[in-house]
Amino acid sequence: MRNLLFLPMFILVLMCSVNFSSANVLIENINTNSRESSEIGFFAGTIDTGEGNVGDFVLFSCAAFNAESSSLFNSPAPGLWTELDEGSCGGGGKFCRHGIWGGFTNTTNNQEITCSWTNESNVFAAGSMRYINVDPINPIIDVACNSGVGETSGGLATAPSINTEAGSQVIQIFTLGGPNERGRAISDPQLQLNASETESWFIGADGSFQVLISNGESNLILEDGPTNPTTLEVAPQTEWRACTVAL
Repeated sequence: MRNLLFLPMFILVLMCSVNFSSANVLIENINTNSRESSEIGFFAGTIDTGEGNVGDFVLFSCAAFNAESSSLFNSPAPGLWTELDEGSCGGGGKFCRHGIWGGFTNTTNNQEITCSWTNESNVFAAGSMRYINVDPINPIIDVACNSGVGETSGGLATAPSINTEAGSQVIQIFTLGGPNERGRAISDPQLQLNASETESWFIGADGSFQVLISNGESNLILEDGPTNPTTLEVAPQTEWRACTVAL
């Protein structure tokens, strides 16, 4: 009798799984925030998740300057978030550092997430994207990151190629930092794959001695395969870190 009862339940779960797997991952909300100070440094900044549905997946990045290459971000709070990347830009971490985290929400409401770090910064920049239809068992298809300095990377910041699946979202996050000097050229990243419904954030913080930029772009992917590298033009003195994440 128990086996007979299990059979229709199994069929129902299987039908739901088939329907879920065929659904495109879609963006519900995008948010940005920045903070800057001309004199007194600080140790934290916040980013909103935005409103949505219970069970949405939130991906967010926080960036700051840290004088010490060993300086690390603390775990974002409140909530339990999975760290996807945490590291310095090129040049030994003299300037910018970022972290990328993700996780499922249990509320429809907006949440204010606090990112904090161990050495003071005069600038902070962050962005978040909230998604629906992300696989609840294996939300991350792949993630990879690069870092460098403009003068030794050919004037380009490059987010690496990863393999992804049709119906997924591929997010490329660029963090750029350097001394407070003008003249850095930044172009919009273009994903070299069959993509649609592109959404992005771009936010900067300008302190007395530091400039920090966070740029995130998310694309709905229409076919299986590699994303190909994506580049931004940067000035020679610009340190950068660039990541590609597939959901």
